[in-house]
Amino acid sequence: MNIIKTCEARLKKLTLCDIACVKIATAAGTLLLAKFFPELLTLEWHWYLVIGLAAMVRPAMKMLCK
Repeated sequence: MNIIKTCEARLKKLTLCDIACVKIATAAGTLLLAKFFPELLTLEWHWYLVIGLAAMVRPAMKMLCK
């Protein structure tokens, strides 16, 4: 079994609380990167929107198409 199949099988075992913890950890990591590299925060707001929408396309398509 390859690594992707293994991860997908383990992801199915996560609860809603686990997913919330992953989101909080991701937000904390993002804030840490912003603290270490303040030049990342100099982008215009619309670039953050474009990055967020681009990252949301694949999960949204998987959720809506099945």
